Amino acid sequence: MTLLKKINYKCFKYLSFKRLLILLIAFAFQKANSQSVTINELTILDSLISETSGIIYYNNKLITHNDSGNEPCLYEVDTTLGSILRTVYIQNASNIDWEDLSQDSLYIYIADIGNNSGDRTDLKIYKIHKTDYLTNDTVIAQTINFSYNNQTDFTANQNNTRFDAEAISIFNDSIIIFMKDWIDLKTRTYTLPKTPGNYTAYQRDTFNCNGFITGSIYNANDSSFMLCGYGNGLAPFIIHLSNFNDSNIFGGNINKIDITNDIGASQIEAICLKNNNRYFLTREELSFQTNYFAPKLYAFTYNNNSLFIDKNKNTEIKIFPNPSDNYIKINTSVNNFKIIKITNILGQNIQYKLTGKTINISNFKNGIYFIVIQTNNTKTTLKFIKN
Repeated sequence: MTLLKKINYKCFKYLSFKRLLILLIAFAFQKANSQSVTINELTILDSLISETSGIIYYNNKLITHNDSGNEPCLYEVDTTLGSILRTVYIQNASNIDWEDLSQDSLYIYIADIGNNSGDRTDLKIYKIHKTDYLTNDTVIAQTINFSYNNQTDFTANQNNTRFDAEAISIFNDSIIIFMKDWIDLKTRTYTLPKTPGNYTAYQRDTFNCNGFITGSIYNANDSSFMLCGYGNGLAPFIIHLSNFNDSNIFGGNINKIDITNDIGASQIEAICLKNNNRYFLTREELSFQTNYFAPKLYAFTYNNNSLFIDKNKNTEIKIFPNPSDNYIKINTSVNNFKIIKITNILGQNIQYKLTGKTINISNFKNGIYFIVIQTNNTKTTLKFIKN
């Protein structure tokens, strides 16, 4: 396939599914009071792994996979050149929508959990013994099948579901799933056993990350989680969770760091720990019109001496009715709020008229909009639909 045809094919794929909306939606990025980190670009990745979606570091090798519709393979990657050193084929698996990797001392876990339409009934996590992985280029996986305890509606609703997910971590004796919520831009956690079987994943914790969580890793060295994702116009971020107890992962210190200045607009898809406090990040290839974002590998070092988000200072804001024909009202106990902007899915600013806590949207074209509201030092992004 020629490069031009390949890029056009990629464009079509993204236009047809979740990628176009991800690129176009302008999410407001909530900045935490935090230190910065320096992200080092290591290499452009081989075109065969241009849709890198999960990574682990094992046996002194970086291991990755592609996402939906690709071969059920794991790839070992040269972290200097970005080339593929080895391919391992999972014989009894299919890649419906692989989104993340995790590991413990004995096993590698592959998360086939992508669900951006919210209609999947075949969610699963593949489990591969590390001895098999090291000694064979074709392996057999065990399977952990599951569903979410609070999902009752499986009607397809593209990019408008609470039951999409792209991140898992092994934590103690459980698998933790971090959700990618298309509706309110929060993340929630669900837990699963690590043993093969059929299970119900139960919801645990919730955090308003104001964006999409696409990868996670538990660092046993300092008992913390590191998450990655993106928000405002593909503005990438990392989130460090520390000083929590087992009953509430988001109950401790939360440090959210904007890394846009280091790597620019990026569809960051995966994160893993190399050693101690050194991490790898990968971003997926993305093509749209004249813009091309090559798949890349990054690294950074994180020192846990930063400030954190005070969750108690967040003030809940809601808008209603939603969807609406003529107006939306802002429901908040705070009177000194400020509307920063209203944008359409193209990221274009929309003129509006505010009367008290009511906005007249009768002249808006039908579609999806985002409103950014500030109260004191907190910015909140909300989505609404004009009928």
